[in-house]
Amino acid sequence: MPKYKPIKIKLNEQEDAEVYYQKVCGKNETIRRHARILYYAGQGAGSMKELCVKADCDYGTARLLLERYEKDGIKAIYQCARGKRPNQLDAYGKEIEEELDRNPAKSVPEIIVMLKEKFGITITATPVRNWLKKRGIVTDKQKRCRQKQTKKSRDIF
Repeated sequence: MPKYKPIKIKLNEQEDAEVYYQKVCGKNETIRRHARILYYAGQGAGSMKELCVKADCDYGTARLLLERYEKDGIKAIYQCARGKRPNQLDAYGKEIEEELDRNPAKSVPEIIVMLKEKFGITITATPVRNWLKKRGIVTDKQKRCRQKQTKKSRDIF
């Protein structure tokens, strides 16, 4: 019968307290799951199978978290970002801003056309609007719309 290497990670008092707190009161389910894995690994699980059963997780998650713990320490329980697709606009951020400074756009659809022609980026309006808002860039049409809204609100009061 094969002998399994027991899993025993060393948690100091502060880490143990933090892991226990996150296991019980973590912000979201992923942080609680990661904390459970480290908690039971710190208690000395006999094998990966035993750890997975105690922590109610799959093998891949437990193995990945233990590797992260060896590399990053206790911060590993907070690493729960999914593989987000990088924003295409961020890659060309400076060039797009320079182009908009040279040729101010009147509307978002005009920006979309410019992105396709000059940068080869095919993208819908919503991510472009979000990116413009994040960068603080306002088109002429948005400025006029905001002026109308403030004028209406002044007329009401």
